[in-house]
Amino acid sequence: LWLHGRSAKDDALVRVLGEAIETDYAGTYRQALDDGTRYVSQEVVVLSVPAQGQPSLIVGCIEPGRFFFDISIDVSAGEFETTKIALSFDLEGALELAPGESLTLPALHVREGGEPLGLIEGFADAAAEKRGARVPETLPTGLRLPGAPQSLTAASTSGKYVVVPRSDDPLVDCARIREAGFEPGVAFAPLTLAQSSNVIAEHPEMFLKTASEDLYQADPVNGPVAVLDCTNPAAAEWLAATVRGLVEAGNTYLELTGLGSAAAPANLAVYTEAGTTGPANLRRGLEIIREAAGDEVFLLASDCPFGPALGLVDGMRTSPASDGSWPSVRQAMALALQRNWMNGRWWANDAGSLAAGASGAELSDAEVRFLATGIALSGGAVFAADEGLTIPLEQRELVMSLMPSTGIAARPDDPGDGPVPFAWRVTLEDGRSLIGLLNGTDHTTWVAQSQFLSPGEIAFNAWTGTLAGMGDVRVNPHDGLLFQVSLPGRGARVTGDSGHIAMADLAQREVSARVQVRNDRSYPRTIAVSARRNTTVYTLKSGEYRWFD
Repeated sequence: LWLHGRSAKDDALVRVLGEAIETDYAGTYRQALDDGTRYVSQEVVVLSVPAQGQPSLIVGCIEPGRFFFDISIDVSAGEFETTKIALSFDLEGALELAPGESLTLPALHVREGGEPLGLIEGFADAAAEKRGARVPETLPTGLRLPGAPQSLTAASTSGKYVVVPRSDDPLVDCARIREAGFEPGVAFAPLTLAQSSNVIAEHPEMFLKTASEDLYQADPVNGPVAVLDCTNPAAAEWLAATVRGLVEAGNTYLELTGLGSAAAPANLAVYTEAGTTGPANLRRGLEIIREAAGDEVFLLASDCPFGPALGLVDGMRTSPASDGSWPSVRQAMALALQRNWMNGRWWANDAGSLAAGASGAELSDAEVRFLATGIALSGGAVFAADEGLTIPLEQRELVMSLMPSTGIAARPDDPGDGPVPFAWRVTLEDGRSLIGLLNGTDHTTWVAQSQFLSPGEIAFNAWTGTLAGMGDVRVNPHDGLLFQVSLPGRGARVTGDSGHIAMADLAQREVSARVQVRNDRSYPRTIAVSARRNTTVYTLKSGEYRWFD
């Protein structure tokens, strides 16, 4: 079973039936029955039985936005047989139908076929077409700061954007960011407010109430908040004005946080517009934000159910927020990679920030590589997070090697490897690939190269700047390896580069059987060049160019 969750914090995994229960997951997808087990997937599910002629079945909702959709699969004791499949929309008790009135539920996508990945990618394409998905041509990169940009300089980070929390003086924040050579971005919660906010006291009509007319309280991690009723005209006007103000201050990137709280169930909260559901309120809020921000501003949704945001945002956070510890990093990457099929189809995925400098203090070097490997394999946005802007040179170069993003999400080498596949491959242009190996366990794993390399392929370790060698590959506990893989050319060919995972800023010019290479980055990089059946490693200084034959 390919089980999916409707938001970044919800479980997403491959459940191999009959095997031991997975650890490190919330487990809400699994319910015990008297005579078996029930598995519940949100919005979409894939069932795969490899021994059958048509071994896979997919069921999903391609018109998400008004109702949440669940698929439950009951299996027998021992998990040898599927006994029941049930499809359900959550109407939230929000609808009253008059005599003769009818309700049409959203369209479902039901297909069978051979490859589970192909089925879910086909589902994603169908939903994207239905909702008019926004897929950016250029993926965002940059730095997320925990506070105002006090001492930001061009040497502090890399990428395009610098994102800060919303402050009382966005004009000053934007000016400082632009002076350092970056585009300003701001992170804020547009659809929820702290209960102590003056806005609630002055405009109580803009916020959801309970049936007893008390203020409805959502309960996120940092304490209860009030929720905007996006169907209320005054609330819609206030929300639009807030967003316009941030854009007019100079922000070209808006990171929208806490969005899940806006999907308040209609059986718990009262909406101005009758028949509104929680997901519909969230979608209406995002429609207002998109219209107020304009098409040129990049909108990233965080803590957000996926379906209602489709067609309105440019990027989506696909992993839960990490607290900087190893367990949270492992969980974040496990969930993010299972959502790779969204990247480039629904929006740009954001697998989370790469902890560096002070922000990565709790992580070992191996764990930083694990995180970097996962972000590289996601093919989406790339942001670094640092509290002190004191990123060590080695880690800064690791961050730089991910920017710009490839824009291409990896596919698992073995789609049935559960709960999260170990090996992933990104197919690039010109016969090149990236292969990532992620060891989330506490023990060393040895892998035969034949398990992930095709005959003749050359593998270069992008993190260490070394060739893979001939023997088995060792993957240490909590470590991630990223290999640049290619076949040798007829003449000299660059087959590896530590400067960037897809060889950005490495100018190459082929003449006959020779190749000229120039390093256009501000620091040295190690490259591998294959020629005459030999592969040799070289170091290029910044600005240096050489001929190879």
